[in-house]
Amino acid sequence: NAVANNEIDCAISDISISPEREKIVSFTRAYSHTELVVLVRKESGIRTITDLNGKKIGVVDDTIHETKAKSLQKSMDFEIIEYETPIELYNDLNNGKIDATISEMDNFKVSSYMDQLELIDTLEILYSGIAVNKNNKELLHEMDRVLLELETEGYIEELKQKWSN
Repeated sequence: NAVANNEIDCAISDISISPEREKIVSFTRAYSHTELVVLVRKESGIRTITDLNGKKIGVVDDTIHETKAKSLQKSMDFEIIEYETPIELYNDLNNGKIDATISEMDNFKVSSYMDQLELIDTLEILYSGIAVNKNNKELLHEMDRVLLELETEGYIEELKQKWSN
């Protein structure tokens, strides 16, 4: 991790705040949130999360989606198929190569498959923040201050609207 190793000052890339990640980096105040959801093809016949037993579930590799899938796999029996990008994942879901995906609602909203897919469960809410080296408290506090200012001025909401449409 480049932030934890002090190779870079921070990482800004819609990084979900999680207890595992907070062990190695600090996070600013959350600047966005989305839901972690389970999506299927409308005609799949899958209606609940328990219907996923014996199915193939796609996730983007090395993400919180994969972590959640592995956690669910402890109490369910399904195969995890890993993808490099959400685009590849949604293509395979739409084409029937996988049965479901665990993904972020924001990814789904900007996919070209909204009409063919449906949400069957919301697993949790994900909050995103800027990752900062744990030893750089000054940078963390300054980023928090600026994020609060941008939020108060409505600029963060303006950016969300601009880029989510």
